[in-house]
Amino acid sequence: MRGYVRKRGKDVYQLVVDLPKDPISGKRRQQFVTVHGPKRKADFELQKLLMGTKDTKTRSSTQSVETAVTEWFERVIPGLSPTTVQGTRGAYGARSCLCLESLR
Repeated sequence: MRGYVRKRGKDVYQLVVDLPKDPISGKRRQQFVTVHGPKRKADFELQKLLMGTKDTKTRSSTQSVETAVTEWFERVIPGLSPTTVQGTRGAYGARSCLCLESLR
């Protein structure tokens, strides 16, 4: 995890900590915290934040990959055209069975 301190005003600092990417969308996530006081206090708070976010690298789950992909696909269907949905379902169905069988 990485983070940095940004000065926002007199004795006001903003802490920015990079979080793990969103597992569904793959987008970058950041946590922002404002600290009032000297820079030493901001540095200390940044270290506390960094130590607290190290455990969030992985998420434990009992959900299978197939179930997760299916749930994700059902969430994005409203934003897709009907032909894209039909084509993706066909391609996903054929490939996922072969890939998941090889993992067993």
